[in-house]
Amino acid sequence: VGLLYDYGQGSDGANRTALWTLTSSGSGFGKPVKVWDSAGSISWDWGRSKVVSGDFDGDGRTDVGVLYGNGQTSDGANRTALWTLTSNGSGFGAPVRKWDSAGSISWDWERSKVTSGDFDGDGRTDVGVLYDNGQGADGVSRTALWTLTSNGSGFGGPVRKWDSAGSISWSWGRSELT
Repeated sequence: VGLLYDYGQGSDGANRTALWTLTSSGSGFGKPVKVWDSAGSISWDWGRSKVVSGDFDGDGRTDVGVLYGNGQTSDGANRTALWTLTSNGSGFGAPVRKWDSAGSISWDWERSKVTSGDFDGDGRTDVGVLYDNGQGADGVSRTALWTLTSNGSGFGGPVRKWDSAGSISWSWGRSELT
């Protein structure tokens, strides 16, 4: 089991987050082991993190993915990024940004619910995002499902795979992903 843990903000203003794992023995779990810590390398705000897991690079080991909310840019565009922490079997590498909405689309992290799975059947885990498109003037709720497909070393940009527009009113706020 992987746990992203919030250490809060240090006196220097940097946010500190760590990744801990609990390894299964088959009948229980061992004590938590810290396998990555943002201290001293990057300011990582736990409150801007939505975590998923899967074998994103296809090597047979479970990696950690984080959809991270970067807030708004100076032009008012929302910025969101997808990071992965890749397992090496005994720990995890530092987070690596694999996709970033900056310069392409305004992606509001707060309107995103994230999941993972091998959606294209290639043996690598992809990332799915249920996105809240709000309500139209007619009061109809609109929600879309996007996927970011893993190629083993990164992810393609988000592709809309389903959209409730024109078919049904779908409330994002009443939806949970599995």
